[in-house]
Amino acid sequence: MTVNILLATYNGERFLQDQLKSIVNQSYTEWKLYISDDGSTDATNDIIKNFKNHYRDKIFVLKNTIPFKNAKDNFISLVYRTDGDLFLFCDQDDVWQENKLYNMINKYQSLPSDKKKQPVLMHSDLIVVDAELNIIAPSFMKFANISSFFSFPELYLVQNNVTGCTMLINDVLRDLFVTCLDKCKSLQKDIIMHDWFFALIAAYFGEVYFVDTKDIFYRQHGSNVVGAKNARSIKLLIKRFFKFKENIISMEEAFRQSYVFLKMFENLLSENDVSLLTNFSKLNEHCKMYRIMFIIKNKLWKNGIYRKFAQILFI
Repeated sequence: MTVNILLATYNGERFLQDQLKSIVNQSYTEWKLYISDDGSTDATNDIIKNFKNHYRDKIFVLKNTIPFKNAKDNFISLVYRTDGDLFLFCDQDDVWQENKLYNMINKYQSLPSDKKKQPVLMHSDLIVVDAELNIIAPSFMKFANISSFFSFPELYLVQNNVTGCTMLINDVLRDLFVTCLDKCKSLQKDIIMHDWFFALIAAYFGEVYFVDTKDIFYRQHGSNVVGAKNARSIKLLIKRFFKFKENIISMEEAFRQSYVFLKMFENLLSENDVSLLTNFSKLNEHCKMYRIMFIIKNKLWKNGIYRKFAQILFI
């Protein structure tokens, strides 16, 4: 079984060495690491080169002629340019505990064979730490008030509960994504994040599994692309509440992403799914009352009281 770890880097010299050390020290050793750097101007590439020289049969660097300028497209490029059975995603600033790979792969291998023939996504919780790896919160999901399980696929239209650096996907999901996106590549720009989109695919056509482990130190250092926020912080809630434009843009991004999903998989979706996705992607064409009633009717509520309130206010 080919296990690929996909690492997107950009100006990560401060913490990258810790992450690379944690990968090469994994208890599960049958892996290959593919790195795609997005035009770093610091010592990131020197660090990568040094590790590659020591692990030539394990670490591979994929060159880019044009910068992606974002982590999402960099990760998608890694998915496109690697073949394997399982794919795990890795952030440059975290630290993996030694059994991280073993726990995820062992869980995948325990699935019934018929389940492995479907798109599979597995994800887990994390330990939130500061820049020096001091623990901020023992559970990211509790800290951010995120549910580990969504009861029906449509909930992924409005919210994501998968943290990309914990994610494992199988080759069935990867191949389905690559094949269908090739038909409408121009729409890739409207995918919000790769982890969210992969969760949509798995939820609709296969399974999303939560692995109840916390084997990544999720480092918070002020420059995270997507970081951990305390969902119970009154100060944070007030700050978010007054970001009217950002809240509205967030909803519009969800509408556009659902349209991408619809166009990519229209021929594979049921008639009811096509109808719901079509209507959801066009919600911004209707009045506010219609949008609210649509959310209520289809039970498309986000997790948490604040998020529900923000939906009503900003949809």
